[in-house]
Amino acid sequence: MAIILPVSYVLVSNKVYNDIYEKSIDVHPYVTGLSIVMGIYAFNVQGIIYGPLLMCIILIVIELIKKYGISTDTMLKLYRKRIYLEELESLEKYSEYADPRRRSRSLESEKTPH
Repeated sequence: MAIILPVSYVLVSNKVYNDIYEKSIDVHPYVTGLSIVMGIYAFNVQGIIYGPLLMCIILIVIELIKKYGISTDTMLKLYRKRIYLEELESLEKYSEYADPRRRSRSLESEKTPH
């Protein structure tokens, strides 16, 4: 029993570490150092942890975008469509005030007692 536990621990830990490092993102040490410095600048001492953590999250999101095929063209089209819809909603919202005929009708309805 004393031999089985350490052997199983070594086998399992090696498998887990290999799986983690196999899927890791390669980052130049300069970028890691820069993320630590910028993290310290932004978050004080806690930036030693937060800087590289945020960098890893950003790199993972970029890898996911590359993997699942969301191209920058598609993202740009979606952004333009969202801006267009927001402008359209604002025009519809304020179109009552922009059209003089509608404005006069709304003013008349406000003058009439209920």
